[in-house]
Amino acid sequence: MTRLSAGKPLTVNNFTLIPIEETTLYSGSVQNSDFLYANKKPRAIVILSEGTPKAYNMKFDEVSVEQLIEETNGLNELMNNI
Repeated sequence: MTRLSAGKPLTVNNFTLIPIEETTLYSGSVQNSDFLYANKKPRAIVILSEGTPKAYNMKFDEVSVEQLIEETNGLNELMNNI
């Protein structure tokens, strides 16, 4: 199971940076032993300033802000409150 979530915003001068974090949960069973572990890694960053918000992945390719809003828990609310 993979889930995207908005991280803690950071404001520098006139820019607000919102990290988008990808959390993946793994579980299974091997020889009568159950296991569960998670992995968290950066996925993208949303940059808010005057004008239109921009978003970039970790290779610094521009990505759709609208798509990130649809896929990321809490991003829309966070952006509206900044």
